[in-house]
Parts: sequence; structure tokens; C-alpha cells
Amino acid sequence: MRKFKIGDRVRWYEIDGRPLWNFDTIEEVCSDSGRGRWIEGVVTSATDAVFDADGSWEWPQPAHCRSMYGELGYLELVEAAPEPEFEVRRVPKDGCWYVGRIGGGAVMLFPGRCINELEAVCKKLNKEHEKKEGTP
Repeated sequence: MRKFKIGDRVRWYEIDGRPLWNFDTIEEVCSDSGRGRWIEGVVTSATDAVFDADGSWEWPQPAHCRSMYGELGYLELVEAAPEPEFEVRRVPKDGCWYVGRIGGGAVMLFPGRCINELEAVCKKLNKEHEKKEGTP
């Protein structure tokens, strides 16, 4: 299973405002109130080990020893954040920068003073790519 990234839409089951599972509690939350419901949120921060959903609940990444993926009511991926298609990269030997497809090569090199403009171009290209792919 891939690691969760910022922008991923996720969902989990809550009872009385607490998830059945999260990073702190791997025991089920029990309640006789019957007020359980699915909650949908967005990953707001992420590291290699943990991530936050809506800045409220911390969850372990899938490879973590405390993850419980596959358990009923545990956190699920609803929609993956779009992957960027373009990135700004530096050419180490001459200190130039370029915008290129991720995993692809350079088309044209630019001096370091152009970094802000290149990042803006990269952001625009990624937005256009998302529109073509049908991502909102």
C-alpha cells in the first residue's frame, strides 16, 4: 500500500466523536449510544511514519507496526492526491535549473535567478495536467 500524502482524501469510522482506531489507540472505542458514522477528511501533514487527517487525528503510515489497515472502520483512502507531472530540477554540474517531466530529461536550462518563474511554470503545468486527467 502506498504511503499517504498531503491532499489525500480519507475516511474513518467514529463513535461519539472519536475514531475506532488511530495512532494513539489501537483498541476499539465502544459505546452504547449508537451514534457511529463515517467521517471524511483530508491528509494535512505527512512524514514517513505518521500523518494527520484534518489536523485532528494522527495515523500511522501503512508500513508502521501500529497500522491496522484492513480492519473494519479503520482509515481508508477515498481519493489519492494528484501526482505532479512536472518538477523544477537543478543540474548539479553547472548550477542551472529546468522544468521537466518527473523521470524525464531537461529540454532547456535556465540560470538560478529564474527559480521563482520556473516554479510558477511548473505549478501551472501540473494544474493543466490535473484538468486533463479529470482531477478536480
